[in-house]
Amino acid sequence: MAHRASLEQARPRPGAWWDLWHYHADWPGWGNQKWRYRVEHIRALCVVYRSILDQSEDFKTPFQTWISLDEEDAGQDATFLHTPNRNGTPFPVALDIAWGPSPLEPLFAHLLPDVHLAFGTLGPDTGRLHIVWAPGFGVPLDGDR
Repeated sequence: MAHRASLEQARPRPGAWWDLWHYHADWPGWGNQKWRYRVEHIRALCVVYRSILDQSEDFKTPFQTWISLDEEDAGQDATFLHTPNRNGTPFPVALDIAWGPSPLEPLFAHLLPDVHLAFGTLGPDTGRLHIVWAPGFGVPLDGDR
């Protein structure tokens, strides 16, 4: 799974753009059955996220990137990349995130040990999504950080 994720790479180049592009590692929702299955899919999301962070200086346009984990459906967990785009989808995305401590912090400290991360939630209107973002990489998600 991590190998497949490593093949999913955003390749910044002149003229490239991403309109809320996202990568799902677990479309079937196997992570809903057992936590250890979900952890492996989250690991794959982190592989894609790390790739974006590692290429951040190569982006010729402002960008936003984050990981979203759906408390109710592992199949909706995703790594996102968003830039100004030809489709007209607003950039930057402004999410109403409640930033604060998260039970996911130990897991992400293990999966992305050298990345400073911020944790927050969206909900309850959105079905309670956990947001993971690396301050200092790209445009903030809420305009306040």
